Amino acid sequence: MKTNKLKISTEFLLLLLISALPILAQTKLVPKKISLKDGREFNLNLPSNYEIIPAAEGLRRVRFFAIAPDGRIFVTDMFDMSDNRKGAVYILDAWDSRKGKFGSVVRFMTNLRNPNSVAFYTDKKRQDWFYVAETDRLTRYRFTRNSTAPTGAPEVVATFPAYGLDYKHGNWHLTRTIAFSPAGKLYVSVGTSCDSCTEKEKEKDIRGVVLEMNPDGGGKRVFARNIKNAVGLKWIGGKFFATNEGVDNLGLDKPDDTFYELKDGANYGWSQCFQANGKIEFD
Repeated sequence: MKTNKLKISTEFLLLLLISALPILAQTKLVPKKISLKDGREFNLNLPSNYEIIPAAEGLRRVRFFAIAPDGRIFVTDMFDMSDNRKGAVYILDAWDSRKGKFGSVVRFMTNLRNPNSVAFYTDKKRQDWFYVAETDRLTRYRFTRNSTAPTGAPEVVATFPAYGLDYKHGNWHLTRTIAFSPAGKLYVSVGTSCDSCTEKEKEKDIRGVVLEMNPDGGGKRVFARNIKNAVGLKWIGGKFFATNEGVDNLGLDKPDDTFYELKDGANYGWSQCFQANGKIEFD
């Protein structure tokens, strides 16, 4: 039987082959041993005909990927779970399909505040842009293909509230996620300032929302609101999807974490209600 390769990179960069997920739900799983360069070993459960390979090592807290116009993969690394400025963006390059490994891992940017998401956009003048979303701001750089460092000064596209972002304040919504629509609009998710509360009046249009704006930051508006923390954003086939984490401390069986097809102008209920076992409950 032909062996499928589920490509994984570690400490810990896990590149999961998304097409394999339905198979994982239907097949008996068996433990597969993973051996790292530093001597550590652990098991992951996979279908018996799957192989798992560390594709890149030496990273810390990997978040999201984006493919550059030149075909290289750019990945964010938030360093750890604290609010810090030790984050980085790496370039994964020189893919070896025979070995299932990247031959090159290059540090593209450093000293970033919790970088969660990156994206690329090519404007009408054929200028490529590189976007990086940090906790307190979204910036962009003119992108030069095959470069190994940003070119030129950053442009600040948007800024975000950035206080109360640690366990002392009962919150950890450090992440900002970005996505471009097929029409060229830029979308940014900004989490709430708390687990369950009423936001300050001046921040109701910047917390717990998905924002829409032009690529340069102009024309900013709220696309969808009252979403606790939409960490995952993705346009697929003209439809806009988001993941959302539920509120905490309601027990072992609720609330549900949810997956939405976002609609323009929709209100998703935080913090007045939540979903549990597929039903809406009021908080």
